[in-house]
Amino acid sequence: PVIMPSDTTRATVASDGMITGRAPGTAQITATVDGRSGGAPLTVALVPVASIGVAVQPTSVAVGATAQATATLRDSAGGALGAAGRTVTWSVAPAGVATITQAGVVTGQGAGTATVTATAEGRTGQATLAVTAPAPAARSDTLFAFPVFWSPAEVTISVRGFLAIVFQQNIGHNAIFRLNPADPPVPGAPADIVNPIANGQIRTVRFTQPGRYKVNCTIHPGMIADVVVQP
Repeated sequence: PVIMPSDTTRATVASDGMITGRAPGTAQITATVDGRSGGAPLTVALVPVASIGVAVQPTSVAVGATAQATATLRDSAGGALGAAGRTVTWSVAPAGVATITQAGVVTGQGAGTATVTATAEGRTGQATLAVTAPAPAARSDTLFAFPVFWSPAEVTISVRGFLAIVFQQNIGHNAIFRLNPADPPVPGAPADIVNPIANGQIRTVRFTQPGRYKVNCTIHPGMIADVVVQP
């Protein structure tokens, strides 16, 4: 007999009559012998989804940045299934941490941990995404050396910022970054400016740790300012 399917995109038939499903749908299988034919319908169904693996790359983003979520559909034996003919729906929780499109693009909205969920044929799979707050903007400030005092008496900067010291008088000043010059250097403070500087010269220094520091001009006793360093 000659056995033929009506739609070879749905199924194919081997010479021994073995039928192989190719795509979901219905095909008519017809056998012909000595000019006479008979047929029967064949329905090709998708192998059911048994589990879903979800991956998010990268696994951590800052607020406003994006990551890509992907889903791997698997059968009961753990084999990967094709996505053709299947619908995967994406969701993310909690609200306010991230959003997701149906293309799996996740956007960080607020600091926290988001759970990304893929759903297909009643099965779900999940992965997590860490969303971090953006780094605070760098904050810098300027400290002016007058004859016998600093101005302002207190400045605030951030670890990512800097302190500009303006030695604007013709009188020389130095800058020791602790109250007692005999004490060892304070962790996080910049190197001391030991030699006198004057005539409008500027020195830029950075602090590597948050905290409250002193700027002490030992050439003019009592000339002390505070530097508050924020994270």
